[in-house]
Amino acid sequence: MAHVLLESGAHWSGLPLHAISTSQDFSWDRQQLIPWASMGDYIETFHSKYLEGLECVVHQPISITGRHTEILIDWTDGYSRYHKPLNLLQLSTGQFALLPNNFATYTDKHFTSETAKENLKHYRRGDVAYWE
Repeated sequence: MAHVLLESGAHWSGLPLHAISTSQDFSWDRQQLIPWASMGDYIETFHSKYLEGLECVVHQPISITGRHTEILIDWTDGYSRYHKPLNLLQLSTGQFALLPNNFATYTDKHFTSETAKENLKHYRRGDVAYWE
């Protein structure tokens, strides 16, 4: 849930992330914007200035470009068993997504190289969910 200050000066609270857009485009639904929900009962927010504005390509569950907002959310306990960092991204459509590290690749022109991108074909993610 989020707090939003509108141009009118009104303050709205309790808005779900999928109901917020800097444009009026709401083409992606909640499951695509926040594929991992209910991951734990302990949440920490981390502010990373390095990530601010980094361009990214979201690979799944949607295919779109965006920018990192510099906000990371870390979930633990409950269902997660391990720390699960999620990245708050502003998509090129204006919507916001909360995605795990391995759902997007980032471009930092000071660090990433085109040659190294060839290794992405070996980058795998566990897409199959197994229930205990």
